[in-house]
Amino acid sequence: MSKAHKKQSSKPENKSKRIVDLISQNKIIIISVTACIALILLAVLLTKVGFFNMVGGLFVPRGEVKIGTIPISDGLADVENIPAGEIRFRINKTVTFSDGYSQGDIMLENPKASEFDMDFTFYAMDSTPIYTSPTLKPGEYILKDKLKKKLKKGEYECGYKVVAYNADGVRAGETGGSLSITVEN
Repeated sequence: MSKAHKKQSSKPENKSKRIVDLISQNKIIIISVTACIALILLAVLLTKVGFFNMVGGLFVPRGEVKIGTIPISDGLADVENIPAGEIRFRINKTVTFSDGYSQGDIMLENPKASEFDMDFTFYAMDSTPIYTSPTLKPGEYILKDKLKKKLKKGEYECGYKVVAYNADGVRAGETGGSLSITVEN
């Protein structure tokens, strides 16, 4: 009986030894599976918080200043003949972005008939600047550009300011108004 008793007591030890051996043999597989699960969970979390959009937004180029006029006819007649000393421009007052990091349809134009260089700035309602254009010379425009500050999905009522400079770079005047910005995602 003592031999039989010894065999029974060694069986649980053998089982636990087998489990330990099995774990140690498959240690690499277990670590790999755990690491893969952790990476998948991390990717899901980073997607939820918008990390990949943010990183992608770092590589979205600024808008390109082009020579000519915005390729739409709205308001074109108002900027063809500008009286001396008057600040006139064309601007999209309903700007849309697919997300807070992408380029949107800014559409800013300093008409060829203008005598001033112009800077455009968009402001959130708390007066925080969210977009600043490069200086546009007469006959230049920007069709698309990205915001300087990320906005979350939604519609925003904003203000804009246009500052005009004469040929010597001296501030000649400013004007402004309101516009709406929509961020779709």
